[in-house]
Amino acid sequence: MTKKPAKNRSARDKRLARERARREARAPKCPLFELRPPFEAYSEWITVPAHIKDFGDHRASRDPRLDAEMRKFVTTVIKLGPLYQGRVPTAALYLDDQMSRGTVAFGVPDSPGLCAPYSLDALVDQLSDPEFYRAFREENPEIQLPEQLRPIEAGMVPQFVHELHMHGVVIMDDDQVLNLALPPQAPGDGWLLSGYEDPVPAQPSSFKPTIMTL
Repeated sequence: MTKKPAKNRSARDKRLARERARREARAPKCPLFELRPPFEAYSEWITVPAHIKDFGDHRASRDPRLDAEMRKFVTTVIKLGPLYQGRVPTAALYLDDQMSRGTVAFGVPDSPGLCAPYSLDALVDQLSDPEFYRAFREENPEIQLPEQLRPIEAGMVPQFVHELHMHGVVIMDDDQVLNLALPPQAPGDGWLLSGYEDPVPAQPSSFKPTIMTL
């Protein structure tokens, strides 16, 4: 068999790389991934391919060795994929686990180092307040919330909290405490977090998170 000239293979590889780059450029971006939060739970991300819609679409569903814990893990990552534009941080799994138990640990504003459990029922009550919703919508235009307040039921709250997380409005620290967050506004700035007295230094520009594919 005659081998193709190396230059032809090189040209093909370059073409494939350009096509891959174009696909990645067209793909939706997860704001949280671009922000690079400064905690360990954002050092690893799992990419969920667009064609995987449920557990049955994943090759793990055909693996008889898969135990219940790993099945739950794969199912949860697939569920979170669309909420995080196909790229899920470890922090999202911690957050989802907390919400599945009915409460979330929140950093207490103006009380550095303190956190308090916040029930999903309390979140429903707060988010259902028209004045709170209006102010929150004005402060966070990037989330593109609808102008009119819709009835919020307990089952909708986890998705809403994940959406806030995906936009970096809240982030999770190394103690798995959720904090209201303001990302750095200029080079050299740190993150301002509700449960912290001082700004938290941003990740260095050289930081490269680990990215795995489900």
